[in-house]
Amino acid sequence: MGLRDPDIDRLLRAFTGKKPDRVPVHEIAVHSPTLEHVMGRSLEGGETGVYLTTEVIEYEKKTAEKTRKPHVIAQEARTLSTLTISPAEYAEFCRRTSMDAMVVHLSYTGQEGLGTRGRVMDWADLDEMISPPDMNTVREYLQGYIDAAGGTGVGVAAWVHSCFARTYELIGFENFALKLFDDRQFVEHVMDIFTDYSVAVAEMAAEMEISHFWVADDIADTRSLMISPRMLEELWLPRTQRILAPLQAKGIPIAYHCDGNLADVIPLALRLGVNAIQPFQANCNDIYEFKRQYGDRLCLMGNLDIAGPLVFGTAEEVVTDTRRHLEGLAPGGRYVLGSSHSITPAVKPENFTAMVETVIQYGSY
Repeated sequence: MGLRDPDIDRLLRAFTGKKPDRVPVHEIAVHSPTLEHVMGRSLEGGETGVYLTTEVIEYEKKTAEKTRKPHVIAQEARTLSTLTISPAEYAEFCRRTSMDAMVVHLSYTGQEGLGTRGRVMDWADLDEMISPPDMNTVREYLQGYIDAAGGTGVGVAAWVHSCFARTYELIGFENFALKLFDDRQFVEHVMDIFTDYSVAVAEMAAEMEISHFWVADDIADTRSLMISPRMLEELWLPRTQRILAPLQAKGIPIAYHCDGNLADVIPLALRLGVNAIQPFQANCNDIYEFKRQYGDRLCLMGNLDIAGPLVFGTAEEVVTDTRRHLEGLAPGGRYVLGSSHSITPAVKPENFTAMVETVIQYGSY
């Protein structure tokens, strides 16, 4: 395969500390208009992954007449935070953008989307939770993307959330913080519901032909961890270890997504035994310092600022920023280039293209 071709081995070599032919470029989600720009046509779904950010909501308002279909949640299972483009289209998108893997979002939200946060405030509200999707439905859904990737060089990763963010989204963060002290049993009960679902997906995915696995959980804000390290060790760490155990038993590489300041997150990630961490939000992380500290043990992913050149800059400025990342982070391997979160609707399509082309041209080892 050439430098422009998708090659899942390229990504996995970066994950495991072996030098690939060039630095991989990878995104956990790509929204329109970039998605439709790359594909050169209108699509029924607007994203490779669904996130209810302000940009997504505003984009959907603007395009409501054109699409006549909401992009908030996939039709297959309303409780999944998952994909809204077809397997064949996602594989084609990866081919056109030299991306080495699809990320199939299979997280269970417990509610319809993430717009009704704070809906389950106490034990009496638990019947408001939507039941997890049937695992046969999830298996079928994931298999569709695995089948589409066959023979393309594109890998397929399953994505789930761990228990922390899903719990505070469902019960409301202020209520979550209070319940940790007033009724910790309630918090743990909700965490266990999300954990049990993600364990079931992990066990299923470990028996399928996935290339790697993503676990996501936002346990930090832009300053530090959201709760004390001791509480995270008691509540979050063992539950996340349960999720990852079936994959680690099979030797399947694991990537971890967490927004915010990762200074106190990385030591926890290393204890989990993950291979890679993403996205190094640019306004609160010095990824170059993290490379010096952890570059021999952990693959670092992302950091091109979606609040900087990708959204507000020119293509030339994106080229400059991308080359700076390549020069400072590629040496020694264990780096995957990408944005500081995902390719949101605010990202200029031509800037995304400039980022990808720069990696292909200047990212060789």
